[in-house]
Amino acid sequence: MKFTTLVAAALFACSIGVTAKTEVPTSSDTCADPSLVVPFVQGFNTVQDAYALASVAGYTAGITRSPTSGWIYQGEAFLGWPTPQNFTFPFYRFFNPTTTDYISTTSTDGSAPSIPGFTLQGTLGYAYTSSVCSSVPLLGAFNQAAGSHYYTTDPNVHTDLLSQGGWTNVNSGVFVLPLSFVWYVNFIKFTFNAKWIPSCLEYAYHLH
Repeated sequence: MKFTTLVAAALFACSIGVTAKTEVPTSSDTCADPSLVVPFVQGFNTVQDAYALASVAGYTAGITRSPTSGWIYQGEAFLGWPTPQNFTFPFYRFFNPTTTDYISTTSTDGSAPSIPGFTLQGTLGYAYTSSVCSSVPLLGAFNQAAGSHYYTTDPNVHTDLLSQGGWTNVNSGVFVLPLSFVWYVNFIKFTFNAKWIPSCLEYAYHLH
């Protein structure tokens, strides 16, 4: 609701001749390009009894290579960048071969952290490490009995899961764009001929 109000305000400002870029930095000055984000998905492995995150491309390629590996598609989870961008940091996926658990976390020093019991599977993508540029925290939950981590950007889902018993909160340190942000991305992509619209939306993007 807040972001919608800010967008409306920014569009109104532009409609009366206010130049947003003279009042605040453009997104390229402080934020990664939101038009380059891709969806990241979550899958559940019935053999390992574990959830894992992947890019759409990574998940699709993995299923193609191993169609009987036990993965069930859970749906899109959030938006992030598949390649390095200004102001973003890599976030990684780790696997514990003993508990068959997957975790995702980030690092700000340019190298993957070392997590006891887990091996690095690779870089999943790129995201923020703080709540900037309309990003939201990737909320993690851990079930010790099942040896499984689950991630969501929906605080209501996260709270409900923690109330089910056996789940504890986990701080991933990753901040991503929510799926609801995709309308903004598509709006920019499909209205590129209206030069004033992206500028006004950049203004609203920064106000959030």
